[in-house]
Amino acid sequence: MLKSRTVFRKGINMIKSKIMLALLASLGLATSSFAASTASAPVSASAPSASKLPKVSGMPVLVDRTDLVQAMPNAVLFNLGESKMSTQFMPILQWNATYLNKFSGAKIKISGNADDYKNAAQNMTLSMQRAQNVRFALMDMGVQDQQIEVVALGDREQKFKKDSDGHQPRNQRVDVFYTTQKPKGYTVEKIPVVTIDTFEQTVIPEAI
Repeated sequence: MLKSRTVFRKGINMIKSKIMLALLASLGLATSSFAASTASAPVSASAPSASKLPKVSGMPVLVDRTDLVQAMPNAVLFNLGESKMSTQFMPILQWNATYLNKFSGAKIKISGNADDYKNAAQNMTLSMQRAQNVRFALMDMGVQDQQIEVVALGDREQKFKKDSDGHQPRNQRVDVFYTTQKPKGYTVEKIPVVTIDTFEQTVIPEAI
């Protein structure tokens, strides 16, 4: 009977492994895939309160494995002219919130950016609204205000070349930089990136 149970458990574990590998392949998680489609939309008049932000429901996906490796841009993308966040990026913010809540001495700098879609003053306002929305979301997840610094760069740092239509979705983003107690695997290339390979529970955000 004991031998039968052992064989049964091994079979279940093999099935779980195959399902997880298929999931990772379908998500295509890699820094090189850091891109998103955008659509024109009006700029929000003011940053929303934390209570109006989209709530995380059953996210992030936590996988009890220690042999998974993934690199995720530590950034949030926005649609052209928008400051409202997509729920697609909530797992990334939740991962950061989990780390910051665990390590109270860790601090971050939230850096807002905008494409040169409008004039410099409007782009500066938009980048600040985006950065503040990310700040509100993290605080709504339990991060302390003293752990967060917010800066707005407007359209001054265009990290990526424009597309044929004259815009670049990846320049419409908020970066989350660690200034103290950086997570293992944290690096800064064009944008901040976190490579996760040692946590018992690994975050799997939607493909970017």
